[in-house]
Amino acid sequence: MTEPMGQPAPMERPEHWDRVEEFARTVAIAPGATIRPADREGVKSVEGRALAGLAAVTSAETQSARLEVLGTLGEGGMGIVRLGRQVALGREVAIKELTDARRGDQESVVKLLQEAWLAGSLEHPNIVPVYDIELRGAGEPRIVMKRIQGAPWSELINDPEAVEERFGETDLLAWNLQVLMAVANALRFAHDRGIVHLDVKPSNVMLGAFGEVYLVDWGLGMSLEVDAGGRFPHVGENTEIIGTPAYLAPEMLSGDGLQLTPRTDVYLLGSVLCEILTGKPPHRGGSLMAILYQAATERPELPESLPEEVRAVCLRATELDPEDRYPDADSFRAAVRDFLQHRGSIALADEAERRLGELRAMIAAGPGEDIRGHWDAVHRVYTEVRFGCRQALAAWEGNDAAKRVLREGIVTMVEHVLAFGAASTAATVLSELDDPPEDLERRVDEALAREAGEAARIRKLERMGDDMDLSIGRRTRLFVLGVLGLMWTAWPILVARYGSEPQMQDRFVAPALFLFVTAGLGWYARETMSKTLVNRRLFAVIVTLLAGQVVLGAITLSHGLDLLGHTRFLFFWWGASAVYTTLLVESRLWPSASAQWAGLAVTFVQPMWTVYAIAFASAAFVVNIMIIWWPGNIRGTYDGDARLR
Repeated sequence: MTEPMGQPAPMERPEHWDRVEEFARTVAIAPGATIRPADREGVKSVEGRALAGLAAVTSAETQSARLEVLGTLGEGGMGIVRLGRQVALGREVAIKELTDARRGDQESVVKLLQEAWLAGSLEHPNIVPVYDIELRGAGEPRIVMKRIQGAPWSELINDPEAVEERFGETDLLAWNLQVLMAVANALRFAHDRGIVHLDVKPSNVMLGAFGEVYLVDWGLGMSLEVDAGGRFPHVGENTEIIGTPAYLAPEMLSGDGLQLTPRTDVYLLGSVLCEILTGKPPHRGGSLMAILYQAATERPELPESLPEEVRAVCLRATELDPEDRYPDADSFRAAVRDFLQHRGSIALADEAERRLGELRAMIAAGPGEDIRGHWDAVHRVYTEVRFGCRQALAAWEGNDAAKRVLREGIVTMVEHVLAFGAASTAATVLSELDDPPEDLERRVDEALAREAGEAARIRKLERMGDDMDLSIGRRTRLFVLGVLGLMWTAWPILVARYGSEPQMQDRFVAPALFLFVTAGLGWYARETMSKTLVNRRLFAVIVTLLAGQVVLGAITLSHGLDLLGHTRFLFFWWGASAVYTTLLVESRLWPSASAQWAGLAVTFVQPMWTVYAIAFASAAFVVNIMIIWWPGNIRGTYDGDARLR
């Protein structure tokens, strides 16, 4: 015999596989059709009591006029559902009764009654109400239920256009998950009443015209506890393979009813979730044997592209070992609800990850010629990545994807700004991470140290630049030097015109007087003249110049040098001081230096003009400083040698 596709190797066979194999060979059934047990142990023993109980509360004569049959709504293997009307209430109802082929079969009668009794005991918004049980003339039961004007979920689960048209819902996944949670809510109620459904699938869920959700077809439903009245079938009575192959849980193949628990229904919920996510039920194959083997040995295959949270929910619900599944339908429902609530957060994280890819591509492409535009674009995209992740985490703190994308975005931005030397910006961005990469943190610290050193050097240069800024104290400097310059210009002329014959001691009087005046002016303008290095140097040069004159006078007097010789030494001293000031402070003082050396030349060529040479050199100094330091003429650039040019 050829091995059926999907048949396990001998060492892989589940314990009950021989029985499943025999079943698959002898039964022809579609993967989406329900496998119903041929018999349940104990059915015969409760048949008489069940029918007797029914006869005690119903009477064909009194019931016949209460219902009108209007048409047929649907038909299955055992029962047929007709459209009817309750005359007394004037409302349309669904009437379920046995098919013509099943009439007179007491076992089918009992199964129909048990389904009705079981569903009728579950009064829940997501379970179709059973209004009544009636007997036809031949003693055959009719189940009167609420009529659902809608469609089975199986017709809509993969049809977004139909869902939008009927219910105005544009998010098919969210709508399907809402329906699934309603089904789980019905199962939660049933499990609390000790009932398991065992045939949860989209075709057994009816959707009303106004979005009502009903879990129907409780024909495989069983009680977890023995019902003394014989109304509910007990799980222990089942010895058959049951369920729908495309959805069934592994334990439903065992034929051991005691393995059927609320976790079996949880598996079925997971199977329906699989169909919602993939568009197909979890168990698929080329033959019934392959499908059953897959159900017994394999978990559903889910695309990696699905959100991790909902993948985890589906995989946990469909664990092969019932102990590894969600403990109950409510836990499953809560997990689905959490995913729905997190979907917005997940979508934000997905969009942030897409923008992160754009950011990386933008950085890899480089700034090109438009550096400013590149920086603006990079900053804008990074801000969008960061904002998206923050919003995602605000909606759901446990969004690991958002945390990962935010971390990667921060690291990417830090590395980018580090490459451009923006250490402070890199440190600010990196500070958002509680546990930054050690290597990146070290690189940022090193860059900060370099930046701090560079900042210190720049501050030093700025201080030096301020020290050499000729615009600071300009007015005070002009006033002090102007006063001294006018005194130096007027003194020799006044002495020559009104004074007596020069005396040897005159070489002390004038410089001492000028030194006294300079000291007074320095005290008066001490705050301004001490503010910058250039002002301090100028004042020091003047004081040194005048003090040097006093010392020079003492030297020339002690050596018996006449006044002309003394004056020549003075011109040399003045010229040297002017050259020093030109080189060290202000290069535009060269006319003053030239005038001093010209005066020295005059003392040799025309000694009689010596007094006028002194006045001319002093006047040249006054004119020179007025021109170069007058408002609007201040200029100069600072270089590393602390000089202004």
